[in-house]
Amino acid sequence: MSAADSPSRHVTVVDVYDLASMIGKDFERLMDLCGIDSVAELMPKVISALELLEAFAIRNERENHEILVLRNTVDRLEADKRQKKMGKQKFEEELEQVEEHYKNEINQAWETIQKLQEENRRLSTSLAAHEDSPTEKIFSEDPKVLFDLRESVQRSRKAALLLQRSLEEKDDEIDELHQEIENLQHIRKELLRKYNALQNQGRILVEEKVELISQLQNAEKEKTFLQQKLDEKEQSEKDMEEKDDLKTIDDENVPRFTLAELREVLLEKNQLKARVLELEEELQQLRPPPPSAIPEENESEELVVYGPINKEPEEKLYPWKYSRKDSGIKRL
Repeated sequence: MSAADSPSRHVTVVDVYDLASMIGKDFERLMDLCGIDSVAELMPKVISALELLEAFAIRNERENHEILVLRNTVDRLEADKRQKKMGKQKFEEELEQVEEHYKNEINQAWETIQKLQEENRRLSTSLAAHEDSPTEKIFSEDPKVLFDLRESVQRSRKAALLLQRSLEEKDDEIDELHQEIENLQHIRKELLRKYNALQNQGRILVEEKVELISQLQNAEKEKTFLQQKLDEKEQSEKDMEEKDDLKTIDDENVPRFTLAELREVLLEKNQLKARVLELEEELQQLRPPPPSAIPEENESEELVVYGPINKEPEEKLYPWKYSRKDSGIKRL
């Protein structure tokens, strides 16, 4: 198997991104089962290998495009060569036919000249013997010979005119073919330009898709983390309420929470709920809507907030906006 027929020559950047996505999912399953430490050393090596494969895929696409352009150029040159060869053969055949025709005309004219010379000799011999009778024969035979010779010359002129007209028509056809070839070359260049533009646009869309998937995964992880934290807070509040119900009036050793501490706990709970709602709205915006999706009204109850809530910084709320732009493999 040659290098040009190798399957690696047909690997595209999209294939590399799909492979990286599947490997990333396998890493996530391994981390869920065995922990992050089990893949901490392996992940940078896999990322380096995937980035190298991405670079090779980009170079393969560029080389395949150059090979396609060169093949088209070679095909065009071979077609021009075949066309010129056929035109040359046809011209040589026509030239041979013209030469053969002129040879026949020359032979006929030479035969006519020989006949005239023979007739002149015969007439000269006859003129020496007879003075009156040959004169009538000369006047009766010479016009016929001259008429035949004139017709032969006219036929030769007509054949030359027809051949010249045919050559002019062939020249016009050749000019039209050259013009058509130039138009096809212009169309081919335009199609190649559009192909390159579409290829670049597809690569940009793939990168945007990878970035959106990464943002969606980060948002889902943050939502899960905040939901767990909120559940823990609610559970702690329930435990506190149960303890308050079970405590007795005479038990002075039971720890009690002050009003400020309860207010701080409620404030933190409200902040977590508000953050969860914001993340749900962001996830809803990032996910593509289904074709027949009907927007549902938000039936969540209004949350009572004690005191002003400080707004989280932009870096903490939207960490992906401030993340460093890396390659598509690292984003996956």
